[in-house]
Amino acid sequence: MKPSIEFLMSKDRQSILSSDQIMFFMDEGYLLVSDLIPRAIAEKADAAAWRVNGIDPKDPSTWKNAPQNEFFDEPDLVACYTQDLLIAAAQLASPDPWGFPIARPPANAFVIKLLPQPGPWKVVGEHLDGSGWNPPTHLYPRLWRVFAMAYLHDIEPHGGGTVVFPRSHRKFEALARSQPEKYKFIAQLQDDMKKVDLGEPVEVQPKAGDVLFIDSMAVHCKPMNTGSRPRFALNLKW
Repeated sequence: MKPSIEFLMSKDRQSILSSDQIMFFMDEGYLLVSDLIPRAIAEKADAAAWRVNGIDPKDPSTWKNAPQNEFFDEPDLVACYTQDLLIAAAQLASPDPWGFPIARPPANAFVIKLLPQPGPWKVVGEHLDGSGWNPPTHLYPRLWRVFAMAYLHDIEPHGGGTVVFPRSHRKFEALARSQPEKYKFIAQLQDDMKKVDLGEPVEVQPKAGDVLFIDSMAVHCKPMNTGSRPRFALNLKW
């Protein structure tokens, strides 16, 4: 049962997302929200991402030395968790959005980076988040309902914009419910991904400050980055 749009858009509460945006997320399984983080904040976070990773934007020879994706408590990164971002996440992730702990933003930031690599560009690594975790992640209750990618700089075509498969969340929800005795963990759905027609993928092309919200049951992938610079984004889950 879909949450009440009237409740989510209640006039006595602050709303960031429109009813059309909420319905798009429900139907398609993803939503790219433009300018959710002020551009000036995103640009400072981008500079911080270069800094904390110990690489020089003017010296590509240093980029290969970037560490694995990890958490940082750098204030310029944490500043991306604006009130608007947290309210938007609440509208999508919680049946009671204004009970969502928006007053307590995360204390650190998980920076995901994609280094440039030679082409040709292609879609690879389609997956459900949590499918490779150990111990295995249960399907129900969901460990999280929504995750997001907050982009710190403009992403050029094929430069690391996330690839999503529209409406795949509905297909995998149906597969899970068709055999509940079999599908108890996300990894089991991942193993049977070939049973589902994923349809055509969409490569989002975000700008600095844009945030992509994705349903936890939606298939997506970390695309190739055949662009001119490392791609930085923050990953969040609710």
